[in-house]
Amino acid sequence: MSNPWKDKTICFDLDGTLCSNTNGKYDQAVPMMDRINQVNWFYDNGSIIRIDSARGTTTGQDWYEF
Repeated sequence: MSNPWKDKTICFDLDGTLCSNTNGKYDQAVPMMDRINQVNWFYDNGSIIRIDSARGTTTGQDWYEF
């Protein structure tokens, strides 16, 4: 049986989706493990995972290298 998730790219937002939204206080973010476990399931089943974030919009800090 073929795997419908293999080689699919799935994008997720970071703050408020995979961790709590802290309005720029990123060191206080709490991981949402149930959601992270689901992302890991997709990855384990062949999906390509992309995490997108607007971090820096509130603080003005460039997080690109991180």
